[in-house]
Formats: sequence, structure tokens, C-alpha cells
Amino acid sequence: MGLDNIGVFDRSAPLPTGGHLEQADGTAWMALFSQNMLGLAVEIAVHDPSYDEMAAKFMDHVIWISHAVSRVGPDGLWDEEDGFFYDVVRLPDGSAQRLKVRSLVGLLPLCATTVIEPWERERVPKTIALWEERSRRNPELRAELFYGRGYADRVSWR
Repeated sequence: MGLDNIGVFDRSAPLPTGGHLEQADGTAWMALFSQNMLGLAVEIAVHDPSYDEMAAKFMDHVIWISHAVSRVGPDGLWDEEDGFFYDVVRLPDGSAQRLKVRSLVGLLPLCATTVIEPWERERVPKTIALWEERSRRNPELRAELFYGRGYADRVSWR
């Protein structure tokens, strides 16, 4: 990956201010990994329904990671005004500061996007039912998923 050398700070050293760094690119890599694992679990669930629960587990991971990276507000990684993701320094006193550096780091969350075709959803009705159940229980998480239906009833989420 090698992106640890493009940040403002040496990511392997303690921050000069104390606290910790929330990294847009690291979060994006975990979202992409979870999406890939979800895709694999769904493909296996087509042939072995016992994998529906595994798919649902990775779906939960995607939802929670998306919630973390897409949180809107002054201390979130997503900056609505700039339309860009930034790293955030969380200081020991609980305050936060965005590092407004435009680099590849802020674009990586866009790579963690999945498009789901209607025929793919039709193949795993139990997984889709689990998704709908989780959406009903946590509507605030779905709202931050950048979830939507597009052309030809495709579903996309990030």
C-alpha cells in the first residue's frame, strides 16, 4: 500500500500533540476489505445458505465502517463543504481537528463503493432480508451509507 509516507505526520510515531489520528485511507481499506468479503460470502451463500449469516456479518462491518468514515459534522472525516475526506486528529482533551490536506488519502474512501445488480439480490433473498432487518433497526446508519438506487434498479453503497 505504501500510503503511510504521504501524510502530514509520521504515522508510525506518536503525534506531537498527543491523541490519535483517524485515517481516511486506512478506514477505506477496511471498508473495501469488508465489501470484498461480503461479496465472497454472498457468492458462497448462493450455493450454501448457511453463509447468509456470514454475509450479514460482513454487511454489518461495511455499515459500521461507512458510518465511521462518512460521519458528517465538524469532527468527521467527510467535509461536506469541500466534498472531500480528510484525516482527523483526535486530541487528548476530546476535541478534533481535520487535516485539510488534499492528497490521495482523501480519495481512497471513494474506492470502497459497491454496485449490486438486481439479479445479484435475487440470488440471496435471506441475505437481503437480513439487510432490511438491520436497516429497520438502525436507520441512522443507513442514512450515512451513501446508499441509493440507480439506473436499472442497481443499488450502490459506500
